[in-house]
Amino acid sequence: MLIVSASLWLTAASERYFAQVTAARAVRSTTADLLSLVQDAETGQRGYLLTNDESYLEPYSAAVAKIPAQRERLRQAAEKLREVNDDVAGLTDRLDLKM
Repeated sequence: MLIVSASLWLTAASERYFAQVTAARAVRSTTADLLSLVQDAETGQRGYLLTNDESYLEPYSAAVAKIPAQRERLRQAAEKLREVNDDVAGLTDRLDLKM
C-alpha cells in the first residue's frame, strides 16, 4: 500500500513539475521573440536616424505592428508561471517607455 501511494504521489509531482517546465519554456520562448522584435525595431530606427533613408523604417514599422500581439502572448504565458508575473509587468512598463 505504501509503494502504491508513493508511486501515485510521485506521478502527481512529476506532472506538476512538467507543467512548470512547460510554462517556463513558453515564457522564455515568448520573451526571446519579443526581444527579437524590439531589436528589429531599434535597428530600423537607428538606420533611419543615421541615413535618413525611409527604407529603414520598414523593419521598424513591421516590428512595431507585431509587438502588441507578442506582449499579449507573453502576458498569457506568464499567467501560468506566477514567479515571473512581476518581472513581466516591469518589462512591459519599460517596453512602453522604450517604444
